[in-house]
Amino acid sequence: MSAEAGGGAAPAVLWRWDSEWPADTAEFCPTPPYRHLLLCGTYRLREDQPADIPPEECQRDGRLHLLDCGRRHELQRLDTAAVLDVKWSPAPVGGQPLVVAADARGRLLMFRLTDAETGPRLEPVASRAVAEPGRLALALEWFLPAVGPARLAVSDSSGAVTVLQLAEEGRELTVLWTNVCHGHEAWTCGFKHSDGNVVYTGGDDLLFRGYDIRLDPACPVFTNRSHEAGVTSVQSDYLTEHTLRTGSYDEHLYTWDDRAMRRPLERAPLPGGVWRIKRHSRRADHVLTACMYGGSHVTDAAGAVVASFLEHKSIVYGADWCRLDGGGGGEEKVDMTPATDSSATGDDSNAAGDAAGDGSDVVNGDGDTERQRECSSGDTSVAVTCSFYDHLLCLWEI
Repeated sequence: MSAEAGGGAAPAVLWRWDSEWPADTAEFCPTPPYRHLLLCGTYRLREDQPADIPPEECQRDGRLHLLDCGRRHELQRLDTAAVLDVKWSPAPVGGQPLVVAADARGRLLMFRLTDAETGPRLEPVASRAVAEPGRLALALEWFLPAVGPARLAVSDSSGAVTVLQLAEEGRELTVLWTNVCHGHEAWTCGFKHSDGNVVYTGGDDLLFRGYDIRLDPACPVFTNRSHEAGVTSVQSDYLTEHTLRTGSYDEHLYTWDDRAMRRPLERAPLPGGVWRIKRHSRRADHVLTACMYGGSHVTDAAGAVVASFLEHKSIVYGADWCRLDGGGGGEEKVDMTPATDSSATGDDSNAAGDAAGDGSDVVNGDGDTERQRECSSGDTSVAVTCSFYDHLLCLWEI
């Protein structure tokens, strides 16, 4: 398939990278000066298992790949259980960027980003089981208040959602609230962007729910049955008050007003099932979606498609916007010009050395200023998407 766009030029591919194992999640670090760094998670079901093994006993392996999108190579590779989701803290916690992964053993794995002699590296901080044995942690979200400790919401394959609080020093997670919110997998969860007590959940039972964790968990604030298949993604719009978006296997993107949850404001068709929704950090008219079997699409605020990226030949699960915008006086810039043929296909001769940890070519994104171009600046924006069976990660620009 090729990259196409509705109402504009085709997206330009900046980099193609082979994750080796199936890729299902990718997110840029939002904290300067590390916004050129990207974390990708992979999920591989072991092939040497009996055909009749119960699903909860299947062994699933994964990796976390820290990538430098300026130099287009891998900085670090960490072996884990299969990874279902990764989320960076929206701002530093305890003075350092943190990132959390949800894995197939029902755990949250927390890492901090540090500056080693060889360049940026992830260091383990904490690990906590959040689901029963045999269950998968599926999706997670951060909430960082202006004052007080950070919170995390995580959903799992039993239908439960758990809210945890992070100690001030960023090393200990305490459960604040847990509840079985759905009769089947709780595919997604998230906070109201302005209130860490309000949690949204979506499940394979077709239900979209909202909870106030200060109230009786048996009594959700709302239960909505508008979706015609499982609810797979939810995002509270942090630039537009009271706006929510949800995605579903029913191949629609829903827009909601959280003050009137009986019916959606918009129900926009998108092909393939909307697995992930990412609001642009600055532009109200750019909402990025990972649409599983239908590629990746950028919509406007009403859900109309303005651009489509169809390079992937498998299920698209991961998507995110690059947040480099020159907002800090233009100090943080990296080369985002289209890569040469070798780096565009991921054939970086330094990648193996970096994965092994020698770090000989690791940099912090300070390159040739004559060729530097800001990411997500002016009229252009840069996104990343990743797909499963073809284990392809693409960096592209619209």
